[in-house]
Amino acid sequence: MITPLTAPDMPLEGSAPLSSSCGAPAYRCPLSAAPLTLITLDDERAEALSPLHERAEALLITPEATLSYPLIEGVPHITVEHARGEGVPPSPVAAERHDEINEEVDLYDRLASRDQEALERAARRLLGARLTREASEGHALPPFPEPVGLWVDSMGSADTQQAAYRHLAPLQGERFLQLGGSGSHAIKALLAGARCAGLLSPSLGEVKLAYALAERFGVAERFFGVVGIGELIPFADASLERVYGGGCLHHTELKHSIPEVARVLKKGGRASFVDPQENPIYSTWSHLLGRARFCGEEDDTHDHPLDLDELKTLTDELFQGRELYASGGLARYGLLMIERTTERALPIPLAAALFKAERAALKTCKLSKLFGNVAVMLTR
Repeated sequence: MITPLTAPDMPLEGSAPLSSSCGAPAYRCPLSAAPLTLITLDDERAEALSPLHERAEALLITPEATLSYPLIEGVPHITVEHARGEGVPPSPVAAERHDEINEEVDLYDRLASRDQEALERAARRLLGARLTREASEGHALPPFPEPVGLWVDSMGSADTQQAAYRHLAPLQGERFLQLGGSGSHAIKALLAGARCAGLLSPSLGEVKLAYALAERFGVAERFFGVVGIGELIPFADASLERVYGGGCLHHTELKHSIPEVARVLKKGGRASFVDPQENPIYSTWSHLLGRARFCGEEDDTHDHPLDLDELKTLTDELFQGRELYASGGLARYGLLMIERTTERALPIPLAAALFKAERAALKTCKLSKLFGNVAVMLTR
């Protein structure tokens, strides 16, 4: 169940004001960089912004009331497509990129809706069966992110996710943002003691799934969800301590998303991402089958494996620290094929150990070009 974001004077029972007690970061217009204020639809300032989005329940507006973004189903939609007002500024992101995102939203909405309908099964898959069980039974959880079998959820990225998580620790008292996905990493952050955590996704379905997971794990009062994109993060400067994305960064244009991550992080803040990188296996698969995902469902998405040279150039200018941990060769692809075709997966601790051993062997043989998975760890 979504707890809607509402203006203090809106008569919606069980709602939370804009300055939420969970400590969520302040909203920022992605087109003008102005702060956003929440108003009701009967506010006189709303009249100057018509025609409003037909599903709007309330509005987030700039100080001069020249731009607005709607709340739909209680969730702020702070995207270029939802902006209303006189003379909406052009997006700095190419129209082709916006088209790609909009093409993918229906798919992610559909997958998220299916997971929400089977929430218990989705929780075990997205957060891991062990963490789901121990959190549900009220057990005291060991400090994030160890042991690997408790906190890491991705068999195919077991060692890279472990490295990325270690870079984010500790999470106690921090503001955490997950870019894209189901919100499962934000839920983990809350279970690990984060002050508040949220999800930014262009898919309302994913945000609704994340709220359902937050409610399921008893952390909804510290969770926030926003519809938006990683190239135009709608939060104030230096308002977050941690940012994480699992399989997200390669869906963005790095020239926009990397500067945005740097902007919203506080000095000393940390970001981690786990994504595919170009390798001969990935290139061959893409050449043969185009956009079809490797033995998976997401067969109509725009994947752009990370260009590490571009990434290094951008992060050198914006971050004081950068570490890359590349892994995942033939063993990873073999296990992924088995998991996605039979739904049988190697236990995560064993997968992490196997991938580390394979990584060491490939590096010794000077075959690092076979690595298909990378953890990007940044310090502001």
